[in-house]
Amino acid sequence: MAGCDTSPHNDLYESGERRVLGWVGGGALGLATYGGIEAATFGALTGPQILMVLAAIAALALAGAVLGFFVGFAVLWFDRLHVQTPSTITMAGCVFCAGQNTGIPPFTRQ
Repeated sequence: MAGCDTSPHNDLYESGERRVLGWVGGGALGLATYGGIEAATFGALTGPQILMVLAAIAALALAGAVLGFFVGFAVLWFDRLHVQTPSTITMAGCVFCAGQNTGIPPFTRQ
C-alpha cells in the first residue's frame, strides 16, 4: 500500500515506537513517584536504609516500565483496528479431506 513503508526512517513507522516508549516512561515515573511519596513517610533514615529505599524505588520504576510497555503495546496494537474501505473482506481457501494428509494436518498433502 502506498505510504505504508516500514523503513526505519519513516515517521509513521517510528510513531508507534515513540508512543510505546511514552507509556514505558509514564509507568516508570508513576511508580517511582509513588515509591518516593511512600518513602517520605518513613522519616529520618540512615545510610543503609537510604540505599534500601532507593533500591526499592528503582525496582518500582522498573516494574512500572514493564507494566507501561505491555499497556502501551496493547494500546498501540488495538489502536490499529480501524474500519477499512472496503469494510468487507473476502477470504478464499481450499479444503482437502483429512485422509489425504500424509503428515501433520494441514501442513502436508499427498
